[in-house]
Amino acid sequence: ANTLYTAFASGSSLTGIYRTTDGGTTWTATGSTPAGVGQAGYNLVLGVHPTDANTVLFGEVHLWRTTNGGGSWTRVSTGSPGIHADQHAIAFHPTNGSLVFVGNDGGVFYSTDGGVTYTHRNKDLATLQYFICANHSLWDAVMLGGTQDNGAQRYLGHPAWEHSALGDGAYAAINSTTDTRRWFESRYW
Repeated sequence: ANTLYTAFASGSSLTGIYRTTDGGTTWTATGSTPAGVGQAGYNLVLGVHPTDANTVLFGEVHLWRTTNGGGSWTRVSTGSPGIHADQHAIAFHPTNGSLVFVGNDGGVFYSTDGGVTYTHRNKDLATLQYFICANHSLWDAVMLGGTQDNGAQRYLGHPAWEHSALGDGAYAAINSTTDTRRWFESRYW
C-alpha cells in the first residue's frame, strides 16, 4: 500500500516514470522508461498489480509491462490482431492480479495472464467515433464510414458494420453518378 507510481509528460513526450515506496514522501525515477513513447499528452495511464508492486502496466499509444519496478519494460501491444492502440484505462482485479481490463480507442480488452496477452471484449459495444459517413444514392442499405483509429466501416443492411480498412478512416464517399456500388476513401496512418 506504500508503493505508488506516477508518469509525467511534457507535450507528447514522456519525461519520466517515478516510484515511491514510502507512501509519497520521497520519489525516485524508475530505472528506465519505455522507448519511443508518443502522444503522452493524449494518453498516459498506469496500472499496478494488486499484490506485486513491481508489476506495472504503462499505456500510451502502446501498452508496456514491467515486472521489476520499472527497471525494464516490454511492449505487450503488438498490433493486429492484438490489443488496439491508444491506451486510456487499466484496471487490475483487486485481489487477482492475473485479471486485467484495458480500455483504449478500440474498446475494452481483457487479460487472464497478468497483462501479457489480451482478447477483446467488444461484442455489442458501440465504441467507434465516426468522422463522416457516406450513403449510396440508390441503395439505402449501403453506407461507408471513416472512424477514428478504426479504419473504414461498411454497412450493407445488417446491424453489424464490417471493418474494411485499417488506420484512421477519415473521409468516405460513394460514387453517386453510376448505378454500380463503388466507394472511395482517404485515410491516414
